[in-house]
Amino acid sequence: MNLNTESPVPSRRRRIAISALLLIGLLAGAAERSAEAADFQPVDSLRQAAEAFVRAQAGAGADVVADSIDARMRLPACAAPLDTSSTNGGGGSARWTVSVRCTAPQAWAVYVPVRVVRRAAVVVAARDLPAGSVLSAADLRVEVRDTGSLSQGYVGDPAQVVGQVLSRPLAAGTSLTPAGLAQAAVVRRGDLVTLVSRSGGFEVRGQGKALANAAPGERLSVENNSSRRIVQGQVAADGTVEIPL
Repeated sequence: MNLNTESPVPSRRRRIAISALLLIGLLAGAAERSAEAADFQPVDSLRQAAEAFVRAQAGAGADVVADSIDARMRLPACAAPLDTSSTNGGGGSARWTVSVRCTAPQAWAVYVPVRVVRRAAVVVAARDLPAGSVLSAADLRVEVRDTGSLSQGYVGDPAQVVGQVLSRPLAAGTSLTPAGLAQAAVVRRGDLVTLVSRSGGFEVRGQGKALANAAPGERLSVENNSSRRIVQGQVAADGTVEIPL
C-alpha cells in the first residue's frame, strides 16, 4: 500500500510561491540591467551627435549617415552635453570624421565616420561618345546622382553643353565634367574672317585668313589680307577677330 500522501502536482499555494520567486528574479535582473545601462553612455547618442554636427555644417539638401558603432561599446555616461568637432571633412566633402567627446565625470572621445550624400540632377552621356564629338541633345540624358562622389565636378543642365566638344572619350552613363569639355570652333583654318580694331569711339575693320581653328575666347593668328602681316586677336562668338591697337 502507498503511504505517500503528497500530491504529485504542486499545490496552488506552491505554484503561486514559485511564480512570485521567478517574478522577483526577473525584476531584480531588469533593475540591475537598468542600473548598468544608466552607468554607460547610450551608443545611439554618439551616432546622433555626429550626424547632427555634420548636418548643421553640410546644410539643406544633404543626407547624413553615420557609420555603425559597435553596440558593445561601454563608455561612462556623460554628465554634460556631448562635444563634437570635425577632425577631417568639411565644405563639400563626402566623408567626415567627427570627434564626439565627454569631459565629465570621466573624459573620453570617440571618432565617428559620417557620410554625406548630396543628390542632384547630373548630365551623363546617353551613349558611348568619342573624343572630339560635338554634343547634341540626343547625346545626353539627365540622372539623379550623389554629387559628393563627383570629385571633378559635374554639369547640371544639358543646354549648357550642347554644341561643345568632348576633349576625351566618354562611356555611356558617365557624367560630364567641365574639364572634359571645350567650346566648338567657330573659325576654321583658311576661313576668311573679319578683323575688328577699336579705340575710343572709333572702329576699324578689315579682312584676313585664319591660320588655325579657334573657339570663342581663344587667341588666333590671322594673315591680314591688306598688309600680309600676321596679327593676333581674340575670337568673338560671332567669329570676328578682335585685334588690339
